[in-house]
Amino acid sequence: MEERKFIKNPLIKGTLILTVGGLITRLIGFYYRVFLNDLIGARQIGIYQLVIPIYIVAISFCCQGFQAALTRLIPTYIVKKQKNQVWGTYYIALLFSMALSIIATMFLYCNANFLGTHYLNNPETIPCIRVISLGIPFVAWKCCIHGYFMGMKQSSILAVSQLIEQLFRVVGTFLLAVGLQSEQLRTAILATYGILIGEITSFLYSYIAFRRHKSGSARSAKYIQLTKSLLHDSIPFTANRLSTTLLQSVEATLIPAMLTLFFQDGDYALTVFGVMTGMAIPFILLPSTLTNSLCSMLMPAVSEQHTKDNQEQLANMTNGSLHFCLLVGVFSTVLFVFFGKELGMTFFQNSLAGEFIVMLAFLCPFIYVSATLSSILNGLGKTGLNLFLHILSISVRILFIVLLVPKVGIRGCMWGMLASYLLLTGCLGFSILPKIKINIDCYKSIVIPVFMAVLVGTACFLLYEKGIDMLSAKKEITNLIRLVILTITICGYGIIYFSITLFHEIKRLKIRE
Repeated sequence: MEERKFIKNPLIKGTLILTVGGLITRLIGFYYRVFLNDLIGARQIGIYQLVIPIYIVAISFCCQGFQAALTRLIPTYIVKKQKNQVWGTYYIALLFSMALSIIATMFLYCNANFLGTHYLNNPETIPCIRVISLGIPFVAWKCCIHGYFMGMKQSSILAVSQLIEQLFRVVGTFLLAVGLQSEQLRTAILATYGILIGEITSFLYSYIAFRRHKSGSARSAKYIQLTKSLLHDSIPFTANRLSTTLLQSVEATLIPAMLTLFFQDGDYALTVFGVMTGMAIPFILLPSTLTNSLCSMLMPAVSEQHTKDNQEQLANMTNGSLHFCLLVGVFSTVLFVFFGKELGMTFFQNSLAGEFIVMLAFLCPFIYVSATLSSILNGLGKTGLNLFLHILSISVRILFIVLLVPKVGIRGCMWGMLASYLLLTGCLGFSILPKIKINIDCYKSIVIPVFMAVLVGTACFLLYEKGIDMLSAKKEITNLIRLVILTITICGYGIIYFSITLFHEIKRLKIRE
């Protein structure tokens, strides 16, 4: 009965749905990266990665703040039984978001030459900017729909929409690649067309789902009051996303420039940048599917319990979430330390990717925990403080890039990432303490997980190496066989680790409706 009640809890149920959908989506996206590497090469992936921050800046400007505001505000209206206010808020958010998205599209399309030549310092990015800008209005409308569904704690629509987007991105890119016989046409623009196709198809699904779900109206909604409430929440969210994304865009353009000073070779610098951002970092972020799903559900849940002034439930959710993130972080760090080089060689046939995965492995606990703390802080309505802390964190990374990368290369960038996430995690934790009592059992959340991860990880890695050596001696090893054995070994490691560390967690977390 307790387990059934646990699964029916909106926070747990929504997290599970988003985790399953997100994991499938990330896996598809990950293999898509492998496909892109074979199709266009590391240098073109580097060009593609240069364009992405501009796209994310545009989305942050026109819609992500409204999505987050809808996710936070809708549960408060539901608690107060004001459904007409829900619809009024949605329509206002949609109006603002679509207007801003059209402005963003026109700006990027008309100024692609300037941005590509003078800001990104690479004319090859110009057509990519034009293509990718066309998808912004679809993303804007879709974000409002997703904000509504997340506020209603119906995460399945978001999960399926993300899956459809990824599937059609891969299929669209593949069909374009097949249709273009010339190798010279297989450049970064193929990947940007894939993004456009994915965004349009996922929007169509989200819109159809929304129309089928829609019930009620915005009659007698207090539009002036709702607009003030929406802007009060969305402006800090937008400022947060926009500021951090702008800084990340600056960071993305600085890294190749500083690497060029170190290597004295622009093409090789772009290749190294492509390997790190297009191959290694996606691996490091793959386990974050588990924690990101939790973060997506945490903000509306925290907002609702904060409105009810339910301190006990807030503490339970926070401590349980942080414990889970630490478990995933420890698991991921040990996984990438042991298997990082094998992953880089098996998936990308690139030893540099493997080295980067190992070096970035120690970021995992801090990335996952900081994301959760950030979501909780937003749920408490402290968006301005969240903005300041993220800007401070990214500024530290930029400082490391400017000062160290020209002298020590890519390691300076990685040291900056570690320092910034350490700072961000600590500051977020101290910011939440006055509102929520954080009580983490270091023995159960850190000591035991580290011991079990190292023990099980070592055993699995030794078994993997033994199996590979035996097959290599018989000359029966191929990359496909290596991939299968590696996947089975990692899955075995994960099953054993989580079976041990999570055996009593369902009863221990005690998260109830």
